Amino acid sequence: MTTAASKPAAFRFVPVKEAGLSGWSRLEAFPWLDQVGVLPLADTEFMALSHFCPLAIEMHEQGPRPVAIVHARFVCHRLLSEDFRWRPPYAPLALRSLPFWNGAAMAAEAIEICPDLAQATADPKSRQAMFGQKGKPTQSYAAITSMLDRIARSHGKLRNAAKVLLAADLLAPLADLGGGALQALHTIDPEAMSALSPGRLMGLTADSCCPLELATAITFSRRWLAKDALRSADGQFPTMAGARQRAQEHAVVEPLDQLFGLDDSPLFSFDDFLRNHAGAP
Repeated sequence: MTTAASKPAAFRFVPVKEAGLSGWSRLEAFPWLDQVGVLPLADTEFMALSHFCPLAIEMHEQGPRPVAIVHARFVCHRLLSEDFRWRPPYAPLALRSLPFWNGAAMAAEAIEICPDLAQATADPKSRQAMFGQKGKPTQSYAAITSMLDRIARSHGKLRNAAKVLLAADLLAPLADLGGGALQALHTIDPEAMSALSPGRLMGLTADSCCPLELATAITFSRRWLAKDALRSADGQFPTMAGARQRAQEHAVVEPLDQLFGLDDSPLFSFDDFLRNHAGAP
């Protein structure tokens, strides 16, 4: 298992209360993004992010969770410009929140900070204060805590959605292109998705259709995956344990697929009907 989605292993994060910092430098370039590898998602952004970077399910030690892949070897186009700035028009909340990160409790009061990233820029114009003169959070820091709170409140919902996709046999592993650090990433197998029976597909509509929307977003975002990353996922469906071989298995049978015949019981006998009603006006 990997813990990359909960905290980038390449950086040291400490609770904000213990860091001894009064501010941080706003991050504008991300030359170290490959060291992060993946970013956690909020339930309000994964549909938008699927238009710019690949999404996946990470088999985390605490259970499966959706992530956005930002490692250059996994993505078929450049997410960063030549000066290492984020190129797509939408940036993940977790990226915008750096150098802050949700702690292990995934709660607003458990926010941590990376001192190295917080002091990475010497430009005074990029310095941001955490608290004002009266001890209240500044507007910049309040925006950070709001984004982290959104991620924290999405954690349980998205993890449950990922469990539904796992139980539905829809996941196929991606090739490990991160040198062992990103070996637990899975994508949606399109063949498995299309082979779902209507009854099992209905199960993906639980929790306001979150599992179905997540599966759709991950499938759509496969277009951004490098071909080398997909080599492990292609062709997985025929050999996957528990793969459904019949589209209608354990499902509600469509009306036209039902076997039917004429009922020869007296209850439905047309001759008996005429005989009984022969004298009727």
